[in-house]
Amino acid sequence: KSIQQKLPLENLLGAQYTVALKREDLFHPTVSGNKLRKLKYNIAEALHKKNETLITFGGAYSNHISATAAAGKLIGLKMVGIIRGEELANNYKGNATLEFAEACGMNFEFVSRERYRLKENEEYLSELSAKYPNAYMLPEGGTNALAIKGCAEILTEEDADFDYICTAVGTGGTLAGLVSASKTHQTVVGYSVLKGTFQTS
Repeated sequence: KSIQQKLPLENLLGAQYTVALKREDLFHPTVSGNKLRKLKYNIAEALHKKNETLITFGGAYSNHISATAAAGKLIGLKMVGIIRGEELANNYKGNATLEFAEACGMNFEFVSRERYRLKENEEYLSELSAKYPNAYMLPEGGTNALAIKGCAEILTEEDADFDYICTAVGTGGTLAGLVSASKTHQTVVGYSVLKGTFQTS
């Protein structure tokens, strides 16, 4: 269970406002926050299906890649990361994200940006399934229906008094989960980390 950390901003905002952080980062040193939420039901599904390998997609600095690698190591699954940028194949030493994922046991496939754009293409995914039999496929950023289900658990009854729920947005899975779990009086606001766009719902 995560905790609320109240921010002492009364002097700045006025006593009628309460601001708090949801400390999702305290769950685990390497698998925490929305990454843990997104992986929770996906890994449960992989184990249920008796899959032996997790395959996922990301860039050279992807938090999802490192979290998936750490989770896979904890659970005892093999891991394959499809990494954007074929030029990194012989040049990723010194990259803390990829070195950490490799230390956890993740194997990499470095692909061109053009090929990486096929990450949702059924033919390409079929190729990967044939190459890595009995594998569970996680999308880029980990966002799918099971991830949204996990992110919906971020909000609990203790959060019901807040009028605004704010979060950073990448692939949108966390935002979707928060929206699905929010109360009718709450507004969920997402601040995009991609190209400076702004999202609200």
